[in-house]
Amino acid sequence: MTWPRVKMNELSTLITKGTTPTSIGYSFVDYGIPFVRVQNLIDGRVDVTKEPLFIDNATHSALERSQIQQGDLLVSIAGTIGRAAVVECDLPMNCNQAVAILRLNGKASQRYVLNWLKTSDAHRQMASRGVTGTITNLSLGQIKTMDIPLPPLSEQRRIAAILDEADGLRARRRASLAELDTLLQSTFLEMFGDPVTNPMGWEVVRGTEAFEDLTYGTSRKSINTPTGKALPVLRIPNVIGGQIDWEDLKFVELDGTEATKLQLQLDDILFVRSNGNPDHIGRCARFDGTRPSYYASYLIRGRVKLSIGLTSEFLKHHIEFPSYRHRVRREARTTAGNYNLSTAGIRKFEFIVPPLALQREFAAIVESVEAQKARMRAHLAELDALFASLQSRAFNGEL
Repeated sequence: MTWPRVKMNELSTLITKGTTPTSIGYSFVDYGIPFVRVQNLIDGRVDVTKEPLFIDNATHSALERSQIQQGDLLVSIAGTIGRAAVVECDLPMNCNQAVAILRLNGKASQRYVLNWLKTSDAHRQMASRGVTGTITNLSLGQIKTMDIPLPPLSEQRRIAAILDEADGLRARRRASLAELDTLLQSTFLEMFGDPVTNPMGWEVVRGTEAFEDLTYGTSRKSINTPTGKALPVLRIPNVIGGQIDWEDLKFVELDGTEATKLQLQLDDILFVRSNGNPDHIGRCARFDGTRPSYYASYLIRGRVKLSIGLTSEFLKHHIEFPSYRHRVRREARTTAGNYNLSTAGIRKFEFIVPPLALQREFAAIVESVEAQKARMRAHLAELDALFASLQSRAFNGEL
């Protein structure tokens, strides 16, 4: 069945966006009004506990156009465009200029529109309208002209209920994966203590002692398909979740000394050294030796000095432990909107050195947990495929 397509401005009484307030803080007690940003739009809902910011009542009253109401749809329109959520609570909130507010007029169900905003159709329209400069932006005028298939309200609600149920299964699986990450952090804390305060009094070494080599990657232009002696070149997107992601690979062919110098070895640690988000600086992964590879210039390779008594698995979790993040950010420098971590900065890091036997015990626990995570990811991939199929059928009138 083919449904008529309707422009978003025909379904809305208001399409607006937030702004930058003059007064903002981190305390709910002192300020009181949650200030929503892109990172607060998570899995179709608004989570104001993630990196919370607040404004006071006077500022909220002054920013009348961006006052959020229960039932509003929020859509990210700068940087990461297309992330969306429905406001389910009646708590007073406001938002910044990277978030658009869509207030529907009753012709469309919020849950139906939210589910449509997750489709490839919606993202294709956003991508074609978005302006890419230093940052990708979607204007309010461009949102108003987006067109959406519109069945009767009863059908919208039926479709939304089916997709919400399927998406809920995916969200629960992602939550289970996150719980395993939390378990590893808790295990690390129990076995070694906080790496910053070092309550167990372990010996401490600096990065200059821990790494026998810290080297930037290649700046050679990569290719999409391997030819000749080309090997995978790992990039920032391949260092994610504390692991090497072998999807979306590029390739590069290096010769002689450069090839020898930049080919990764088992247990090398790869650091993200440059990013627009300071929370991503120093993100790292242990090279697992899955296949011979090089690494790109926005990464730093750290080769652990075996004689120092530290394992790569332990170091990776040490560096990514939540309380240690400020140590990493402290060594980052800002240039033209990007945060950069240098080899000199890594040499200033300080690491606790627990007994090797304890580190190896922790590594065995990590291996077991990672095996569970692999099984969960495989199941999540199946759920993703099912959800994509349901989406396609739903919005083509075939569900």
